[in-house]
Amino acid sequence: RVGGAADCGVAEPLIELLDAMRHRVPAEASNVRAGSLLQLLARRAPRPASRWSTTARIRVRARNVLRRWAAAQTDPRLVWVDPLAPLANLALVAAMFAELWRNNADAGTVAELSNEDLEDLWARWFRPFVGTGQGDGWLDRVDIADERVRTHLAGDFTGNVTALCWLAIRPGRHRRERVVAWQPYLRAAFDRDLLDVNDDVAEYLTAVVGHVVTADRVTEDLLEAIAFIDDALWCDQTAVSLGLTHLALQATSAGQHVRVRLEVQGVDNPLFDPRIPNLIVAVGRYRSTNAVAVFGSDNDWRVVVSGDEPVIFMARVDAPMTGSPPLQPGTIERLASGHGVLADLFPAGARVA
Repeated sequence: RVGGAADCGVAEPLIELLDAMRHRVPAEASNVRAGSLLQLLARRAPRPASRWSTTARIRVRARNVLRRWAAAQTDPRLVWVDPLAPLANLALVAAMFAELWRNNADAGTVAELSNEDLEDLWARWFRPFVGTGQGDGWLDRVDIADERVRTHLAGDFTGNVTALCWLAIRPGRHRRERVVAWQPYLRAAFDRDLLDVNDDVAEYLTAVVGHVVTADRVTEDLLEAIAFIDDALWCDQTAVSLGLTHLALQATSAGQHVRVRLEVQGVDNPLFDPRIPNLIVAVGRYRSTNAVAVFGSDNDWRVVVSGDEPVIFMARVDAPMTGSPPLQPGTIERLASGHGVLADLFPAGARVA
């Protein structure tokens, strides 16, 4: 940060960060030939019609450098320098971001990187590092003994990670959107023991947000974010997992026997699509019911499943209803686990192709 608009310097930690990045960036990724990376940031671009302040120029250039360097962490050439180079770089950046959040909380200071910048940059650095839990993070790909990695993860690193992740999903405006965006990465970080809530973390966050934040509050917020689910998120996640175009849970009228109505796009023939039994089981477990109606919103077919009663199928709104024999307990679950289709439940002559 700088002390004021007339101050052309930047905080010493930022200088150290930018210089450290310059020395570690792959050769082709940097245009700096000699001297400090800060010289690149201070170098004047062609003057626009309206002169930018020193703070604004440093903000834009520092932000771009940090974004570019975040993307470079997947560069395989970093392994030639040190197999743990991305981890060392992330530890340095996490410490710097934590310091900048704290500096931004001080009244009367001028910061080159805003809180919004820090949120964006932390996402760009941390998410590729930890991944989504599907084997897509740097930690999943690194060919280094777990003991050595854990040694480097000890100390202040996990505290900084915990604080920065809580700031990413902290209570406030647009929290749901932030939680949804961060949820898979928080789960992966939790599984990797990268989240470590303690009194030091709580004290730091209290100073940053300006009100008391306890360790219990931080723990509860992080666990709630990891476990968060609502109808919209469930539909999005289920649609992705089953390869469907769209899912939407709709309200049912009072007194209806069917408790859940689910609209589906991306299924042409539900009787012969093995995703439909999986979908019926999934929504039944999510809503704790065995009475489900599934509607094809793009071609008007309908399937109704209710306990041990016959499965009802309509190929379109004006088509006659077709019913299966009464179901035995667990029939739909067995179809789902065995990749079966609803057509297996109907007599051969009653199946709709």
